[in-house]
Order: sequence, then structure tokens, then C-alpha cells
Amino acid sequence: MILDDENLNRIKKIGFSRIPVSFTKDQTSIFGVLLTKSLVGYEACNETLKEAIMNDHIRVIVPLFFTENTNMSEVCKAFKEGHCHMGIVCDSADSAKNNRDFADRVMQKLSKNQEYDANAEEID
Repeated sequence: MILDDENLNRIKKIGFSRIPVSFTKDQTSIFGVLLTKSLVGYEACNETLKEAIMNDHIRVIVPLFFTENTNMSEVCKAFKEGHCHMGIVCDSADSAKNNRDFADRVMQKLSKNQEYDANAEEID
């Protein structure tokens, strides 16, 4: 996604404070959550979402991953810790762990200004 006027206006129109982020068109490999308040003061340009993350122009954080069997008190406890206020439900504990590991790897590469190829890695 290019962060131009059109796409920034689309994000504003949606009205959500947090938007799942994926580099794949099918949105199956969510690795982060865009905090839309980080777009305040952001100047529209032809920078890609990936470039904006790598250049620290916008803030994206790793979401929480849970299984469908996760106890609600565990979910509330995780949200209370305050790292992220968006969770993704996965069909198994292995899937949740794999997704979390994937998200951590992507964010680590981006924070080190390393290119990330979304097609080079598969997750459950």
C-alpha cells in the first residue's frame, strides 16, 4: 500500500484506531497492528507502508495471539499488560505460537531496516 492522500483518506474514513497489517493481499499473514493515531501529522507521499514502518514514520505493534479455547481471564490479563489492544484468534496453540513467532520476525527485520519478502515465508 502506498501512503498517498487516497489511502490515508480511506484509513480515516474507516474510523478504527487499530488496523491489522499484512503484506499479503489475502490478509492471512497479519504481523502487526497499525495505530492510526501515528498518522497524525504524517504527510501523504509515495512512501509504501513497509517503508513508513522501516523509517519509523508510523507505529505498528505486534498483536496478541490466542487460541479459540483461551480462557477469558487469560485474555483480559494479556490486554491488561498493555502491549496491544487487539487479539487474533488462531485454531490451535501451535498456530498461535507460529503466528506470534512470524510477527516477531517480521517486526524485527523491519526495525533493523531489512527488506522482508512476504512470499518467502509461510505460516500456519
